[in-house]
Amino acid sequence: MPNANKLNLNVSEKRPPILAIVLVLVIVGLSATSFYFYKQYTTIKDNPQVLGQQASDTLLKSLGKLMVLPTDETPTIAEVLDKEKLKDQAFFSDSQNGDKIIIYTKAQKAIIFREKDNLIVNVGPILINNTSQVSVVLQGTKEAMAAVATTIASELGTSVNVTNKIEAKNPTTLKKNLVVDIKGTKSDAASRIATTIGGETGSLPAGVTAPADVDFLILSK
Repeated sequence: MPNANKLNLNVSEKRPPILAIVLVLVIVGLSATSFYFYKQYTTIKDNPQVLGQQASDTLLKSLGKLMVLPTDETPTIAEVLDKEKLKDQAFFSDSQNGDKIIIYTKAQKAIIFREKDNLIVNVGPILINNTSQVSVVLQGTKEAMAAVATTIASELGTSVNVTNKIEAKNPTTLKKNLVVDIKGTKSDAASRIATTIGGETGSLPAGVTAPADVDFLILSK
């Protein structure tokens, strides 16, 4: 089942060139954590290799027998040529040279597949932002907002832009950090951000004003 945030580069759905792989910054949410799939260009610029069409078709046919694959897009497929260059990435901890990285941008899924052993090594959801960041406003005590801002910066990098911080006491019913999707159109991103900061998603509490021109409001507990 093919799947791989952002460096201001569009990803094609039809066999994108090598730079479309190595220059796209991807954030992978795996279990309860989020981390950079590709931290930076220099980390893997010599590592992936785009597969040819025939090899890709054969690989996807084999993988499709093990799991249900998206049928409405063509994935990007690369090969791990030097696993040492990916050793600091948890998602690749069990990978070997020769493993294939299958990235579905629309379905937001990333897969590592060992074709020779017919083995799925790892699968993770991904958050992809091709052209712009998501914007958030933090609200809470100074200490709570600082903690959330630090986590966002270290785990989500430039994919999440904190545009403002509002020092205020949040509703007493708030038991965890709350991520509110202001426009109601980015539920997947809201869930990933909530997971990263140890919070949950939900609606705007009574008495709290939604900020304008922003994607998310994070109420820090």
